[in-house]
Amino acid sequence: STECGHNFCCSCITQFWKEIEANFSCPQCRETSQQRILRPNRQLANVTELVKNLSERKQGNLCEMHEEKLKLFCTEDQKPICVICKESKDHRSHPVIPIEEAMQEYKEKYEVHLDPLRKKLQE
Repeated sequence: STECGHNFCCSCITQFWKEIEANFSCPQCRETSQQRILRPNRQLANVTELVKNLSERKQGNLCEMHEEKLKLFCTEDQKPICVICKESKDHRSHPVIPIEEAMQEYKEKYEVHLDPLRKKLQE
């Protein structure tokens, strides 16, 4: 929060004030301040984090059991897992790879099968 009470993300307000050395104005109401004084808004941060988690859960990016991000892919079970699941007895002995790597591998596999189909469609 700025001195006037308006809320901005830290990187946005820092970018806005980048070239200014005095008389820092609020982007919303233009009230000025002599110093760069920002107060963290804990309530807003908590709400933002809650919305972010709900969004990730809705998109299927969170582990249903641990509510952690799905960052790994269990190649034995062929499914995304979180770092806590990796250490569980269900996956401890299974090979895992970063989920981005698994996505790239599957994308390449699909492309191999899609190319002949695309060529057939063009004929």
